Amino acid sequence: MQRIPIPPYWENLLKGYVKKTFYAGTRKAHFANREEFTEGDYRFFAKGIEELNISFTQERGSLPKNYFNHKELRSGYILYFLPVNAIKVTHLL
Repeated sequence: MQRIPIPPYWENLLKGYVKKTFYAGTRKAHFANREEFTEGDYRFFAKGIEELNISFTQERGSLPKNYFNHKELRSGYILYFLPVNAIKVTHLL
């Protein structure tokens, strides 16, 4: 299968949104204004991706019905599952 890259505009938009909404009101609020997405950001947000992945695959009963209300799970969806699913749909079209 051919690799389909995420357009840089999408990537920057999603990363910026997650940082601004997740870090707001926390002791890391100043991180939201950094333009680059650092290795620390990747490690931090990977936790939500991992938790959501486990909930989608292994422990479906642990997935809250309103998981988008949990910023950790919402950020995991936005940073991983949204781009992956968008690429799948784009490929089908």
